Amino acid sequence: MMVRKNTGGAFGALRSPSEDEGLAKDLVAVKEYIKEHCREPLTCGTVSEALGLSESYLEKIFGREVGATISQYVLMCRMERSAELLVETSMRIREICEAVGMKTPGWYSKCFHRCYGISPSEYRRTEQRGLPLPEMRLPYEENPGTL
Repeated sequence: MMVRKNTGGAFGALRSPSEDEGLAKDLVAVKEYIKEHCREPLTCGTVSEALGLSESYLEKIFGREVGATISQYVLMCRMERSAELLVETSMRIREICEAVGMKTPGWYSKCFHRCYGISPSEYRRTEQRGLPLPEMRLPYEENPGTL
């Protein structure tokens, strides 16, 4: 039996349920791999190679199903982890930047501000004051191609 799934294109794509299961397993594996290795330099090529997937297949399915590129998802994972470190530790911003795999503190702060709307230091102060922390905004949803 074939199931029609809307993939955002004009005509969608026809896939069997077993193809959907394989796709779901691939996406879970990709997301887990990225979360476990987000401190390392990751590209679509390195992720696809590590998981034994075709790079073009990975780009296609990840973008279609997740709505973000691998690079955008890696950044999101890094920002989530850095927010945890800001709250749970007394690490300096530079140390957190290095711990999450960002190249420079300036770039890290800029990315963090795009995602949370405030600087890493402000985020930490907000938590210390017991105020509600902002939720992550996904910058690629607002401005595709900016990250």
